Amino acid sequence: MFAKRLKNLLNSLVSDFLSHFQAGTHVILFYDTQESKRELLFNHLKFGQNREGLAYVCSEERPHEIRKEMNDFGLDTNSI
Repeated sequence: MFAKRLKNLLNSLVSDFLSHFQAGTHVILFYDTQESKRELLFNHLKFGQNREGLAYVCSEERPHEIRKEMNDFGLDTNSI
């Protein structure tokens, strides 16, 4: 129970951080599971949709798998 609350808190903090992320700023974020990876990357894409210069390079999954995961997350893959 504590671990889930901690994870939700951390996700909230990361989401808040990413929503204020300024263009030209760089950061390194680490993840420990595929779910955490998607959460970090997709939130970054979500908050950066209206900014220039975003890229997502698929290394472990196929592009169609990533598009499905993005759509499931709520990202419109046709607009990004």
